[in-house]
Amino acid sequence: MLQNFEKVIKEITPHLKENQIVMDITSLKEIPVKIMHKFLKGNLILGTHPLFGPGAKDTKQNFILTPTNKKERIFAKKFKNWLENKGFKVVMMSPSKHDELMSLILGLPHFIGLVTGSLLSDLKALEKITGPSFKKLLDLVKSVALSDPEFYSELHFNLPKIDNLEDSFERQVKFWREIIKNEDKKPFIKKMLRIRKCLTKQ
Repeated sequence: MLQNFEKVIKEITPHLKENQIVMDITSLKEIPVKIMHKFLKGNLILGTHPLFGPGAKDTKQNFILTPTNKKERIFAKKFKNWLENKGFKVVMMSPSKHDELMSLILGLPHFIGLVTGSLLSDLKALEKITGPSFKKLLDLVKSVALSDPEFYSELHFNLPKIDNLEDSFERQVKFWREIIKNEDKKPFIKKMLRIRKCLTKQ
C-alpha cells in the first residue's frame, strides 16, 4: 500500500548496505521513487512496475523501469537486458510519465468496471444469457469487484490527471448518447470508422 510505503522504507534503511540496490514494484512510481531518494541516499534505487500479478503463468509480460539519473539508467539498461533475455517486454520511462499513463491503463478500465458494476444489479443471472462481447464486459466488472478496494481507492486518489480522464470519458458518453438519441447514422458511422482506423493502423 502506498500509505505504508514510507514507513517500510524507514524500517529497512538501517539494514541496508552502502550501494545496495533497492527496487520497488508499486503501481505508482513518482511518490515511491521520491520517498526512496529521500531516505536511501547511499543506495542505488530503481522504480519498477511489473504489469502482471502473481497468477501470471509465463514471462511474456510487460515490465516498466523508471530510472531518474545516469547511475540508475546504466543499471536499468543492464536489468532491462536481463529481463528481456527471460522473455519480458521492457519499457523505460520517467516516473511522472509512468503515472500519467497508468491513469489510462489502470484507472480507466477500473473506472468503467465500477460504473458498469453499479449499473448491473444481477450479474449471476446475466451470465446465463450473455454473448461474447457482454461476457468481456462482465469479466472486467468481476475483475474490478474482486480486486482490493483499499488498493484501488489509493490508486484512484493518487493517479495524476485521472480527473481529466474521467471528465473526457463523461463527455464521450454524452456525445454518443446524443448521436443515438437523435438516430444520427452519419456521425455514428464516421466516428466508429475513425476508432477502427486507430486500432488497425501500424
